Amino acid sequence: MRILLLVKQVPDVSVSGMEDGKVPRGGPSVLNPQCEYALDAAIGLKEDGDEVVAVCMGPPSARESLFRCLELGADRAYHLCDPDFAGSDVWATAKTLARLVTDKESDFDYILCGQRAADGETGQVPSMVAELIGIPQVVGCYRFSREKGSLHVWRERSGWIERFELEPKALVAVEKGCNVHRLPSISDFLGARKKDLMTISRTDISIEREECGLNGSHTVVKKVHVLTSSREGIKLHLDDTSFAIDTVLEAVRRREP
Repeated sequence: MRILLLVKQVPDVSVSGMEDGKVPRGGPSVLNPQCEYALDAAIGLKEDGDEVVAVCMGPPSARESLFRCLELGADRAYHLCDPDFAGSDVWATAKTLARLVTDKESDFDYILCGQRAADGETGQVPSMVAELIGIPQVVGCYRFSREKGSLHVWRERSGWIERFELEPKALVAVEKGCNVHRLPSISDFLGARKKDLMTISRTDISIEREECGLNGSHTVVKKVHVLTSSREGIKLHLDDTSFAIDTVLEAVRRREP
């Protein structure tokens, strides 16, 4: 089984924060948290003879996120790095990733990726990649197992648990996971530097300059807002059900016109 792992490096906003509604790009960066979930899932599914191939599009610093994937079990990696890719929105990003897959790794079995990135929070790239390649997709997954050559995935929707059985050639977007933040050993660290990490430029794949980067983007993020609630919450303890019900009813009565 060959699993492609699509990951992204994002600014570490816990360290640098935001200023004037903008996410800083020059500060510390980390592997996107939901991509960590996908990494854990991919390594957990891997058996003898399988291969996990990590893919990341980003500036030169994004190699650090790929090295983390290699340290924790990925076998090799692609780094899509080219000035022509700079400024890509979700559409240009998805098109570039899809071209890499179809041009270089078309014999994959499954594609795993994080559901959304911590810097943009759009959640659109996984579905776009799947549609561009022309394969089935399941998004928002949190549990995975491998049975008789197929992949079983679970997700939660509106209080219901959905279970899917996927034959090879499918994409799974990971929303939740264990993500135990494993620490690589010295041998893992040294071994990762010996694994194949290939840098891919625009001319290495079949994509024109007009299709990627700012030229191929249809949207531009002007500002990011952090949403805060202006309402005061009520904490209820369900060990006293009657009191909880009375409290809720009283709050509703107070809000009636």
